Amino acid sequence: DGRAQATEAWATPFYVPPEALERDTEDFRSDIYSFGATLYHALAGNPPFKAATNSINSLRKAKQAIPKLCKVAPWISQNTGEVIDRMMAFNPDHRWSSYSKVMKALEQAQLTIDQGSSPPIHLETRIKRRKRKTVFSIISTALVILMSIGLATWQPWMEVTTNPKTLAEPNDTQNKEPKIFNPNGGNQPSIEKRWREARQLVESGNYEKASERFLSISRDPTVSGMEQVWTSLEASIANSLAGNPGVARRLISKSLSDFETLPEQHSKQQHYRELCLVLERIKPPTSNGIPEKPQNITVWMGTFAIALKLWEQGKWEEALPLFAKVRGAKLPNNLSWFIIYQNIADVYLGDGQILARLRKFPPPKDRQEANRLIGEITNSSKKLRSIGRANYNLDARLTYLLKLRKEFQTSLGSAHSLTWEKFQGHLRSKGLSYCFDEIEALLQNPPEDAPSEAVWSWYYLQRNAAAFLSNIAIHNQWTTEKKNGEKITVVSGDSNGLRLDDGSVVPWSELRPEHLLNKWVKNEAQAISFAWLVGLNEKAADLAEDLSGRNEEFKTTWRRVIIATSQ
Repeated sequence: DGRAQATEAWATPFYVPPEALERDTEDFRSDIYSFGATLYHALAGNPPFKAATNSINSLRKAKQAIPKLCKVAPWISQNTGEVIDRMMAFNPDHRWSSYSKVMKALEQAQLTIDQGSSPPIHLETRIKRRKRKTVFSIISTALVILMSIGLATWQPWMEVTTNPKTLAEPNDTQNKEPKIFNPNGGNQPSIEKRWREARQLVESGNYEKASERFLSISRDPTVSGMEQVWTSLEASIANSLAGNPGVARRLISKSLSDFETLPEQHSKQQHYRELCLVLERIKPPTSNGIPEKPQNITVWMGTFAIALKLWEQGKWEEALPLFAKVRGAKLPNNLSWFIIYQNIADVYLGDGQILARLRKFPPPKDRQEANRLIGEITNSSKKLRSIGRANYNLDARLTYLLKLRKEFQTSLGSAHSLTWEKFQGHLRSKGLSYCFDEIEALLQNPPEDAPSEAVWSWYYLQRNAAAFLSNIAIHNQWTTEKKNGEKITVVSGDSNGLRLDDGSVVPWSELRPEHLLNKWVKNEAQAISFAWLVGLNEKAADLAEDLSGRNEEFKTTWRRVIIATSQ
């Protein structure tokens, strides 16, 4: 739960905070103490005090008399020593009031890190191999790790002070915008227009372009400070929607960093800082304490962002109630733009129903049942509307079922006459002719020597490519081009092809795939699979390389696919 636990006192008395000894309430400041004690021990070469006994009274006295770090480690700069001493203050009220302030103080200390005295002789050999700046690097990295495992509960209506107090507006203004900033462009028509355009890109599903547009606004010097900070938040959310959690987290760090530089007049927005601290940590947040009926835009957007983070970390069941809160929010007129995010929350609620239904299926008892469940999953995956984690959840389930089916097949024997090499050749020819449904049918009965990993990879490619075409088929009144160069106007589409205004149907295989890829790339993973199956290997490789640089999960998955299908 993000707190140092009192039971640790008997195992690690050097690091446990004083309040744990007293069984007092602990919070993130307890974590700051424990981390400070860890740094103290690492830099001084000895723990903060000698623990001759586990007596609480003895430990309490020892923690009250810890010597200053620079006295026991004179090779540490004065600034660094003071930062760590404050982290280990006996009274929690005297410690740093946030993780970000600790980081900022350590960054300031880096400027003077080489000003300490000469180290003792027994450290000279080690310091020759690792310079002082490397030590600071380790400190900074460790702090990021601490932040990732620290306080996981966002309390957006609470200030981070010794005596937390509610930030809710008075009753007569509870549904109004925060007075410090207006996440709608303020009074600048040009900025408001750009903000509206960015949100329209979010609404259309073009999340990465939306992120770029938001970031261009945040860099505009004519935009006020808090509005710049808020825009970075929306850019981060756009990347979460695109399935790029790493980029989203970096943008949240940027937003938090920008927030820390704002004038004191923004102190009432400390709940925004708390939101950023939760979102930039790797550890999943919890939904504890989020208001049942959020009353301002920061809490609404924060609830949505936390739901996205939970979803992307595989905790979709915890995310669904938060998406429901967002979907049910009653908005004042000046927040009508938030309907875009409410509609997206509705998409995730729908995908959650799909995941919940599939979760109820019991393990198959035979090959026939395994095939039925594999079909359920492949069909369900085509109905998913969100990008990212839900697809990975279904992939994991599919991998499990394919392994079970192979075991059933091995135990019963197989009458399949093709080797896997020849079978895979049939799959490739079906892909080149856009017969993705036939690929799925073939995969229902693979050869006995078919590697489970390769079968999964073909399911992955087939499912994504079929979904790519399905997403195109829902559009109407647009133009494209056939392989023979003829331009056509499309009025509708289905699994067989595109229907023209004269009622004729043009099969998918007669269309120029390059034109489809250039016009309809909403889900990049689907587009990459489509390009690979229809023979545009170079295009697929370029798109995959680009996406892999932004999405570590896709990078791992695509490498898995390429290796398996090359066997």
